[in-house]
Formats: sequence, structure tokens, C-alpha cells
Amino acid sequence: MSLNDATESTRPRRRRRGAALENAIHDAVVDEVNELGYAASSLEGIAVRAGVGRMSLYRRWPDKPSLVLATVRARLPDAEEPEEGTGPRERLASLLTTMFDSSDRLVTFLERVLIATATAPTAAPLATVIRSEVFAPRVARLARVFADAREVGLIDPAADIELLARTGPALLFQQLLLVGTRPDSDDLRRVVDHLLPPCGPGCRG
Repeated sequence: MSLNDATESTRPRRRRRGAALENAIHDAVVDEVNELGYAASSLEGIAVRAGVGRMSLYRRWPDKPSLVLATVRARLPDAEEPEEGTGPRERLASLLTTMFDSSDRLVTFLERVLIATATAPTAAPLATVIRSEVFAPRVARLARVFADAREVGLIDPAADIELLARTGPALLFQQLLLVGTRPDSDDLRRVVDHLLPPCGPGCRG
């Protein structure tokens, strides 16, 4: 019997179902990845942390990447559109804030997952799904903001909308990866001011 098996067999389990159970599992995923990193984390370790049997995980997720992706989806703040009529600068600030307004514990988790997907060949499929299903819809919303900003004269008519939409999140993730600190309100404001300067002469926004 392995250490994980022994620990799992002696650890008391709480009877939880539905959302409460899945919430406990996602918390365990975050804790496991934060403590051990993505590569060293395991479904067995997550099950022990959550106080559930391994089969409780395998019935829902066939492997670790599937479970980690589900946790990213469940924990990443929703990128909701601001109220109609809000200007492009305010919308950009709101969308970027929802991408990074997370607890330090969650920021550490996202950072470690992103590093793993960028450097580990075995994590490449997870990276592809995260990009297409988690980040692409958010970047598409940002692209709409920049398209509207171009319409009202906030940016050059020839501006590359898709590149601008990727630049905001890239700058903020760069701070996480290179500086090691979570972007704060001043960092968000600097990014917004850089990408969408305050309205000047000839601007209709």
C-alpha cells in the first residue's frame, strides 16, 4: 500500500455532494499546485487534501489536466461586460480587473499553471485548451473594446486591434512572471493609460 493509499484510508471523509463537493475539490487542486507545483501535483494528492476517494475524482475528470482546467474555469473571475454606455477606458479597466482581481492564493495557482503550460511539453494540451476556452473569449471582449475605441478616435484608425487586445493581459502576466508581484490598481491604470490614452482633441469618447 502506498503512502497516499494509507493516508487516504485513514483520513476522515465528510459527506458532501454537488457544489459543496466540487468546491472542496477545486480548493484542494489550488493547494496542491501551490505547494508542489503543477508537475509534482497528482490526483491522489488532491483526493487526500479534499478528503475524498480517488474514484470521486476519476468519475468526474479522467486525468490531472482535465481537473486543473476545471479549477481554472471555476476559479478565474468572470469577464463580465460593464454596463452599456460605459466608455472604452472604463470598460478596458473593468475587463482587465476581472482577469486579475483574485486572491494571492489564486494568483499563485494561476501563475504556476501558466508557467507549466509554457515550459512543460506534457502540459501543452492543457495550454491549448486554456488559451482557447479561458483566455480567448476574454481577449475577444477586449478586442471589441479597442474596436469601439478606434471608432471614437481614442486610437489610430490603423491600430492592430488583435495585438492591442493581447497586450494588456500580457503586460499584467509579465509582472506576475518576471516581477513576482500581483498587479494592483496603479498597475492596471498604467496599462489602461498606455493602451488607451485619455481622450484628446478630435476624440469623441
